Amino acid sequence: MVLDHDDASDITQEVFIKLYSSLKDFRGESKFFTYIYRIAVNYSINHLNRKNRITSRSADLETESYHLSSNETGADENFDFKLKSELLEEAIGYLPEQQRVVFNLRYYENLSYDEISQITNKSVGGMKANYFHAVKKIQEFFKKKNL
Repeated sequence: MVLDHDDASDITQEVFIKLYSSLKDFRGESKFFTYIYRIAVNYSINHLNRKNRITSRSADLETESYHLSSNETGADENFDFKLKSELLEEAIGYLPEQQRVVFNLRYYENLSYDEISQITNKSVGGMKANYFHAVKKIQEFFKKKNL
């Protein structure tokens, strides 16, 4: 969700500290898995709100393109894959918060809509609609980039 490996590591550490200190507060009304995800999602959202920015990877992309040598075997395929991955991350960064959360949990974590609904405390129908709109916006982003 945060797109930066160092930020993700920091958030992960904060989540485990929070889990350790609040384990006694877990009431068992939901699965422990859902409890952990809810904390992780909330910390991620708080982090993104604190920074109040959309991560742009264009500078990294330009730097990386200079490092790739066209003489390397498969350099074009590696570049294509890297470019598309970075563009996907950029597109996700433009999504509204709720759509970004649902898209990340569904696409990257492969969670069911029921699990996402429990984590976000929103309806399953709402999660399906958010995911649908997120996918449409990402498709539009790629169309604008002619990919």
